[in-house]
Amino acid sequence: MPVVNPQALSSDISQFEKLAERFSLIPLDGKRPIEANWQRFCTTRRAYKTEDFEDRNAGICCGPASGLLVLDVDAPDAFMTIVESQGFSLPETMKVQTGSGKPHYYFRYPDDGRLYGNKGFKHPVFPRLTIFDVRGTGGQV
Repeated sequence: MPVVNPQALSSDISQFEKLAERFSLIPLDGKRPIEANWQRFCTTRRAYKTEDFEDRNAGICCGPASGLLVLDVDAPDAFMTIVESQGFSLPETMKVQTGSGKPHYYFRYPDDGRLYGNKGFKHPVFPRLTIFDVRGTGGQV
């Protein structure tokens, strides 16, 4: 699986331009979207303008506009314990390592006409701990 370092991307606007060819991008202040109603770009692709991303981070909108669902793993050890104990396996897909060192797994958004939203999965014993989130329509990474 290829691994992408998002910190390397944030320092190079040309990388944002390449990402914008494939995904609906929004400008961020750190990890926070700066535009009101940015979620609309999960279903309708946002036009890319370089000046919107100067001195900013870029977020990829999940959903049909980018053709993307993302598995955002917040507790990698707990996640892998669940995967292994249940006999699951992760399909071959693109894996991105976040700035905090945690993985995002990118999957093709289903083309069945349904909207898939966001869902967090909590630890069964420690309910304040999110093990992973699914990022779909209305989410960004």
